[in-house]
Amino acid sequence: MSDKNLKTYSSFADINEVCETFDYMYEYDTFIQEKEYKMAEVTEANIRYDFANLKNFVNEFVICESILRPILSDVARTNDLPLFSHIKLEYDKDLGLSGEPNYFLAPLTSKGASSFTTPVVCLVEARKNVDIKKK
Repeated sequence: MSDKNLKTYSSFADINEVCETFDYMYEYDTFIQEKEYKMAEVTEANIRYDFANLKNFVNEFVICESILRPILSDVARTNDLPLFSHIKLEYDKDLGLSGEPNYFLAPLTSKGASSFTTPVVCLVEARKNVDIKKK
């Protein structure tokens, strides 16, 4: 598939379209064991402060950086995993499935600071169905 035919994750209307396009079978399963988590006090104090300031809700980028990133950073540190932000993921270049999630967690490899391995936990913004692009 040429670069001009690459599909980004947001090109798909829903999980059903992904399964049809790539002949995948969708299976729901809980794969993460619940673990008690206590947020660092400084992180919690900063988030409470940011919640009180309306300037932190002017757009998606500000919400991500002032509210979501501190929580995700704290979770990443607690689990000894790096938090990656806005780095391109190419799941299958031959099939053209690529994208740039806001955040993801993945173990590092020995190859460098942005070289990671599986499993990858991608964090994506949940949207109402009316926000999803339809064909």
